[in-house]
Amino acid sequence: MATKGGAISIIPGQREGSPEETRRSILSRAIQNVVSALGGFEQISPTETVYVLGDSCLGCLKDLKKLWRKDDTDDERTVARIFYECRVLHNDLIPILLETAGKGKVDDRCALACADLITAMTWPIDIAEELKELDDGDDAPTDYTSLLEAHRSYKAAILKPGVIGAIFSIMLPPLAKGK
Repeated sequence: MATKGGAISIIPGQREGSPEETRRSILSRAIQNVVSALGGFEQISPTETVYVLGDSCLGCLKDLKKLWRKDDTDDERTVARIFYECRVLHNDLIPILLETAGKGKVDDRCALACADLITAMTWPIDIAEELKELDDGDDAPTDYTSLLEAHRSYKAAILKPGVIGAIFSIMLPPLAKGK
């Protein structure tokens, strides 16, 4: 454990000032800022809440996709872990998808960006291949159980009522068009 500014870091294998800690803290702040700008839930009556999109929701979704791509070269999958900790799929992507799908060209762009991110976040992890790559290099071992738990959680969220229908509502019109 290392302390930093009075806070205690309990991330195993990381020392204060290590490159992993610095990368994680920088990415975590950036991701949290983007996620908070996506929008949020507002209570419109004592029993009803609705997700209200942020002013630059589409831009934020594109920024999240760019951040997601940073994991292509990161064996630790830092961005994927931060996304799961922020609960971005459950708290933002699915509500945005449900709120925007099938509501016009502009809103469909947000829904499509959500579907694109959801697809990337639920893409299968080939654990055997990942471990083989780690054996080939001098990398420290990585814990994949939390990433697998994230996948199970994401897939359960996608199976909730309305989500698959929303995905189909943005997917079918382009497929139905003739040449």
